[in-house]
Amino acid sequence: MAHPKEDDNNFFFSVFMPLALRVLRFNYFVTSNNTLAFSTLFRVVEEFYDDIKNLTDDDERLKVMLAHCLKGFGDAPKIKIVNQAHANKIQKALGKLSFDERVSIGAVDCLGLDSGDVLAVLGKQTEDPEDEKSFEDNLAKTQNKLLKALKEKDYADVRAQLNGYFADTKVKREHEKKIQNLILPAYDQDADTSNAMRDAERRLFGERVVKFGGLGLLVIGLAVAVFMQQSNEDFTAKIIESLSYETIATEGDPDRLDFPTGSFSEVAAYFSNNRNLTIKPALLRQSSGWFPTSAGIIDYDFVQIAVSRYRRRGDSLYIYSFKGNVNSLAAETLSQDDFFYRSYSSPDLNMIVWEDEGIIFALASTLGGDDLVNLARKHID
Repeated sequence: MAHPKEDDNNFFFSVFMPLALRVLRFNYFVTSNNTLAFSTLFRVVEEFYDDIKNLTDDDERLKVMLAHCLKGFGDAPKIKIVNQAHANKIQKALGKLSFDERVSIGAVDCLGLDSGDVLAVLGKQTEDPEDEKSFEDNLAKTQNKLLKALKEKDYADVRAQLNGYFADTKVKREHEKKIQNLILPAYDQDADTSNAMRDAERRLFGERVVKFGGLGLLVIGLAVAVFMQQSNEDFTAKIIESLSYETIATEGDPDRLDFPTGSFSEVAAYFSNNRNLTIKPALLRQSSGWFPTSAGIIDYDFVQIAVSRYRRRGDSLYIYSFKGNVNSLAAETLSQDDFFYRSYSSPDLNMIVWEDEGIIFALASTLGGDDLVNLARKHID
């Protein structure tokens, strides 16, 4: 493999690495063995790096990467999940499935691939439509096994638990560094890596600004306002800046949130089944008239942010929850009856932020500030 040029660093950090980490989580999901999950990815990573650079669709890139890893497992059907005494209920339930069944469940219910995609990854796709029907029949049987193993009545709750377990897989910084050392040339590691990451952010951020116009400009202004008014640049101020960026990026690419769903109960189950999430996120009630589209957890080194996205009549609404102190934020405190909050507004985007017992909550939307306050007071649990 020819090492990438310096201007390829953006591709590595903004495209390749996020996909590689998703594949690493998938490897762990189907093996329950962190060492095996990484060693398999590391063994084949050079093979597919060049392959996916010639593709423009992330789903196609993901399929290529998964196909390489599944071949890299070797005699994969013999891999077993060891049900040790300390194993959680998801591991124990997965341990009752064959390797192929775990692959199917992980690819469909966690990565969001369809049956044709999975058959292509497994090298079993043909022109015969019976192939997909057979796969979907077997998938339904596998899902029913998990339903019984987890003693649930609705598979939507099982799917939420699986996604929580999938997202909960911790990726060690040493793993990222090993992949980086293998792919990126040694000469530009120290000097150019941080610049490449910043350039990748600027490129993505710039694309969103062009696409969303005033929305992008507002978020830039909001981020600058927060930072300029904070003498110590505390972490909460940095998080608010990140929420602005996440709102822009996700509105342009909703697939950034890794748990797509139209179910209020699935959103709640997704968060409650994440073992490392130590807060109870704010969630919109069904009576609000909005409908969920997706949820996810933004995992920074110093804080986790739970986010859920909702839609109604062409508008989007984002709810963020994380640990912090609202007093470190810019803007004066406003109040409506007994509800105290901070507000950031423009013609294109509004955001309100409030705190309850050490947890900061934020609503971001094109709705007016008064509408957001009304939602926060009357329709959020």
